Amino acid sequence: KNHLEGDMLELREYVEYVEGNSPIVLTAPHDGTHKPVEIPERTQGLKIRDMFTSNVAWSICEQSEEISKPHLIVLRLHRSKLDVNRERSKAADKDSIDALEIYDLYHNSILSAIQKAVKVFGFALLLDVHGQGHRKDTIELGYLLNNRHLRSKDEDFETFCQGCSIRHINEIGKAPTPYTLSEVVRGGKSFGDLLMEKGFETIPSSKILHPCKSRGDHVCTKECKFCSGAFTTRKYSSMAKVCAIQVEIPTELRWDRKQPLNDSIFQVAEAIKSSAQEYLETFFLPRL
Repeated sequence: KNHLEGDMLELREYVEYVEGNSPIVLTAPHDGTHKPVEIPERTQGLKIRDMFTSNVAWSICEQSEEISKPHLIVLRLHRSKLDVNRERSKAADKDSIDALEIYDLYHNSILSAIQKAVKVFGFALLLDVHGQGHRKDTIELGYLLNNRHLRSKDEDFETFCQGCSIRHINEIGKAPTPYTLSEVVRGGKSFGDLLMEKGFETIPSSKILHPCKSRGDHVCTKECKFCSGAFTTRKYSSMAKVCAIQVEIPTELRWDRKQPLNDSIFQVAEAIKSSAQEYLETFFLPRL
């Protein structure tokens, strides 16, 4: 048949959703390996796999305590067939009904996880796990802030960076003294600083504020390349009770171009897991 037999059971072969019991929602959109012939190749956009990023997401879940397991949504379909980190109209070959059904299931699963987290905790923190190969040994955190945003001074940050993907953090926490966006994104208790404390170079953080060599205005070159966040981060951080971060893990922490680096994957997953928990305890949970 040209059309995948579209019952939910068969679609579930391509979208893995493991329900959790914490406010964290983990997504891994680009590590799928399945290439069913019934689904045509995409003709536009990146098609390369973010190798072993789903291993990182799984490891985060496996290392979490039973009472605080993140929700996990993983796409098993190869990116060359479907890119769920794009708008629906640009995610697949326009004639592929099957791919779009899988797209809908993936995003409906994320929405379900978010709704469950919000119902129990009053908020959700989405971590969208990706891989990057342009900046060696460095984790990049995408808050929908580009290089120019990240180069801005603290006094300008609040106004200039209003589109930040964790902008709802004070509304969620109802802090008596709200944190500034600069504190939350690149302060001493930021997600980036928590990862730095565990031995992982991270942008942005208080030690590496931005990806550029100079803080002043300049024309960025390829050395300034930075993943600031994309569709999934933008889509779900637009919801009032949701904060989202795109987490870009460098090649060197995931695989050696031949096979996965299991020890390294375990270590980076452990760092993300514990940093996320500390981040929640600092900025979210005490103020519920």
